[in-house]
Amino acid sequence: MSKSKAKPKQKAAKAPKPKSAKPAKQKRADTKLQIVIDLLKRAEGATVADIMKATEWQKHTVRGCFSGALKKKHGYEIVSEKPKDGDRVYKIVTNK
Repeated sequence: MSKSKAKPKQKAAKAPKPKSAKPAKQKRADTKLQIVIDLLKRAEGATVADIMKATEWQKHTVRGCFSGALKKKHGYEIVSEKPKDGDRVYKIVTNK
């Protein structure tokens, strides 16, 4: 028995997809990141516990959001204050 080599099927050329007009991206007010930003922009700021409750995130996720998304990606400056009788409070100080 001889083995015949089958020719590979050629793929049909795909027609280029027409570009659709995409609407401009709008900021969503319901994202967890936007919730964090809104909490930090308040005059009284927010504690990590406040943000954990609002977003259902764990503590390490909140701290990662501060350093990664807010500081590095979005350029916010975050300051913290530690009152003698309470938890550390974080605030955004730059206007964006």
